[in-house]
Amino acid sequence: MSKSEVCTIVVTFNPNIADFTKNIREISRYPSKIIIVDNNSKPEKIKELRSLIKRLNLTLYELADNYGIGYAQNYVIRKEHSDYYFFLDQDSYVSVNQFNMLLTEFKSLKSQDKHIAALGPTIYDANPSREKASLVEKIISSGSIISKEALATIGLMRDDFFIDYIDYEWCWRAAGMGWHIYQSNAVKIHHETNGVLRKNNHTIDPIFRLFYIYRNATYIIIHEPIQIKIKFKLGCRLLGKLLFQWQLESKKQRLKVCLLGIKDGVRGRLSKRGD
Repeated sequence: MSKSEVCTIVVTFNPNIADFTKNIREISRYPSKIIIVDNNSKPEKIKELRSLIKRLNLTLYELADNYGIGYAQNYVIRKEHSDYYFFLDQDSYVSVNQFNMLLTEFKSLKSQDKHIAALGPTIYDANPSREKASLVEKIISSGSIISKEALATIGLMRDDFFIDYIDYEWCWRAAGMGWHIYQSNAVKIHHETNGVLRKNNHTIDPIFRLFYIYRNATYIIIHEPIQIKIKFKLGCRLLGKLLFQWQLESKKQRLKVCLLGIKDGVRGRLSKRGD
């Protein structure tokens, strides 16, 4: 495998440097071209990132503003031409062995299914199946591999979503075009969730995220030609999440942000909030 065959894209934004150092040291061992793209982190974080990336002899792209996850991923895809793209969040730890297993599995699946769009690992599965991979509706971006052929046909990520549902929308768009999404049952990864607040086993989303969750999901339901059953499940999820906000502090503010997101989603307004 040549390093130019695979491009690993890691998007950062104000990372915890101690945790990120552990992750990026392992990532630096991949037989892959490795690109870190930063979404305008704070100056002190950028300084630490520059030092770390320089020590590891990797490539760092610094964006002039926080343009969102999709924009950052697309920025690298347009600049770096490879056969495969491997996506990681700053909080995800994927060992070099897991990386090699995923890539090998993708190539094996591709030999059997020319319309494989993406392969992702299992998240939080303590007892993964012995089956190699399962067809699924969607996977998260972190830990996923996508081929250049799939990107050329399906298109890039929606950078106007900014954050939330970017990966799912791409998967649903791919399925609508006859491509297939797989999840590996042989590879599992740990996605760091320290600091994520929960109540009754439900995630308490930061208020600013609620806007993008509701706007992007509403946009998908109203404007995108995906399967009706997916739209129905997505609508039920939004309703359940809306009811959950009633149980939280600042519920009036939370509900107001949700409704603003729904309003913009219906209208098809997809600019970054505040623009």
